[in-house]
Amino acid sequence: MALLPPFFLDAVVALGVGDDPAKRQWIGTGFLYGLFEKRIDEKSKSYLVFLVTNKHVLAGQAKIWIKFNSLSSSSSEDFAVPLRAKNGRNLWIGHPDGNVDLGSIFINAKFLQSKNV
Repeated sequence: MALLPPFFLDAVVALGVGDDPAKRQWIGTGFLYGLFEKRIDEKSKSYLVFLVTNKHVLAGQAKIWIKFNSLSSSSSEDFAVPLRAKNGRNLWIGHPDGNVDLGSIFINAKFLQSKNV
């Protein structure tokens, strides 16, 4: 049986609900996808980063908690991501085909970098 390389554990994030960390329920997983935005210079590119998960994980939630592993230690940290705007509009998008259980939301990658995740 092959073991997973350690960096694979950083490729997937846990998704949870509940404001109290002691009672938070982890209801799904997701991964980050970088969509090329622009070339900054010869060596650097800019990407828009999205969380990709199942539609049913996001549906009906006002916010979701994302658990990221730290880049510098073995700890993890949870970050709240709002799923609805103040006017009630969803900030995430689901696949238009009702039979496809896929949803995505923009993630502020610069914020995550500032938190070392």
